[in-house]
This record gives sequence, structure tokens and C-alpha cells, in this order.
Amino acid sequence: MKKYKRESNINNNLITDEMIDFFFERTNSHIEKVKYYGQLVNRLPINDISHFNHNIRIHDRSKFEYPEYKPYIILTWQKHLQQEGVNFKLSTEIKHDIILATEHHTKSNEHHPEYWTEEIENLINKNDRDGIPSKIINATKMPEYAIAEMVCDWMAMSEELNDDPYKWCEKVINKRWKFNQSQINLIFEILDSVWNK
Repeated sequence: MKKYKRESNINNNLITDEMIDFFFERTNSHIEKVKYYGQLVNRLPINDISHFNHNIRIHDRSKFEYPEYKPYIILTWQKHLQQEGVNFKLSTEIKHDIILATEHHTKSNEHHPEYWTEEIENLINKNDRDGIPSKIINATKMPEYAIAEMVCDWMAMSEELNDDPYKWCEKVINKRWKFNQSQINLIFEILDSVWNK
């Protein structure tokens, strides 16, 4: 399995080697968790399983490329410090860059519901990147293989944060993202089959 390696030093006034190293360690660890859950989901009857397997192999690759790379290094470091109880304040410009990087990421990766909506604005809550946007995102066009990768992503994040993906479902399904009933059934079928098994 490919692990992304640190290829350049982008030392400047804000980004340090420690931040870059942490970003690579954390992001590669997340990708490995997604791949692990992908192997378990691969046993389920998912439509277009070859597309699912391809996307699992390249999961989150865009975070290592422009325009996501630098903002995601900073975002990853900020979240790390928050977990350590340290406040890491960001300038308005950097917050803006993180929102743009997040929008690019969600519109470039099929495992994000935002990829499947025709909306191009207000996809991310500008005041709380992980919060509910100003209007619900229609994800009803999201196919099974993308739903399956999304759930693998949710399980990987839940494992990393020592959290419960079922609680995440309560927070976002038909609140942040609009899913149809068959999509919701698939989400819970995957969780019931894979999480904590």
C-alpha cells in the first residue's frame, strides 16, 4: 500500500518541519484506516465494487497536492493542538485558504456528498468547517460505491477520535447532507456489518 512521503520543505513563517511531519504521519495513518475498512466493506454486495476499490486506493490523494496541501498541513496541526488543549489561532486569510482547500477537496473526491451536488457555493460552513452549512447538501445522486467509501472514511475518523460513527450519523444524516432511504439503509448496513467487528 502506498504511503505518501514528504518530498519538500515548505518552511516559512507559519509552517514548520514538525507540522509537515505530523501532517504526513496523521494523514497516512488515516488513509491506512480507510483501506482497512475498505477491505471489510469489499466483502459486501456493493454496486460497482471495482470503482470502490480504485477510490479506496487513492483515498485523500488530493490532500498532498495544490491547492489543498499547505492549508491541510495547517488544519491538521490546529486540530492536533486543539486535542492537546492548546489554542492555535489562525489569521482570516489562512481560515479562508482552509475553506477553499476544503471546498476543493469535497468537490474533487467522490466520497464527499458535496461532490455529487450541483451547488457550487456555500458547501462548507465558513464559521465552522465541520458544522452544518447554511443549507442542506443534496447527496441523493451519490452512488453505492461512493457511499461505501464515505462510510469507511467516517469509521476511520471515528477510530482516530475514539468516537462512534453512529453518533456522527445522527449529527449529519438529513441535517448536513440529504440522503434517500436506500442510501441511509446502505450506510447502516455497512456500519452494522463492519464497525467494531
